[in-house]
Amino acid sequence: EHRGEDVYLSSAHKLRRSLPKFVIFVSSAFLVWIIGTLLLIPLGAGIHIGSIEAERVINVIVIVAIIILIFSSFNEIKNVADATAGFVTYYVGNGRMKIHSARIGKLQKAFRSLAYVILISMLFLIFRSLLDSVHPALAGIVVILISVWAIVAIITVVMAMSSEVEEAA
Repeated sequence: EHRGEDVYLSSAHKLRRSLPKFVIFVSSAFLVWIIGTLLLIPLGAGIHIGSIEAERVINVIVIVAIIILIFSSFNEIKNVADATAGFVTYYVGNGRMKIHSARIGKLQKAFRSLAYVILISMLFLIFRSLLDSVHPALAGIVVILISVWAIVAIITVVMAMSSEVEEAA
């Protein structure tokens, strides 16, 4: 069991610590994508290093940089989701004195899943054109998988929230 005030303070600390880092990682990934696709990749078009086209090498470099930045943000988005779950638990419970760890854990799991779906969806938007160039059906398969995962995540959040509201009532 946790005290309500401790849950609130821990959530506020996690949010203050992780949200700015998450925004920086995602903004950096977006900036790399913009600069890479609008400036660097076109600059490499038609230039060859031996038999290798510079445009393809730059494309791979941009993709690797974006993947590193997005995956670096996973820990931060997990902390933001955990903080959000803590705030929800605290506020739905009207700042109740004792909060069971299982309740917080259930909400954290649901919010993490939803946050990961949002992050992966952003990643899909960035890489969709690349997936289309690999195979036309690949982007369709990936978006269907993301859609199923998103629906399951939303249902999980709704079920967790409804049980929180029910317990608070």
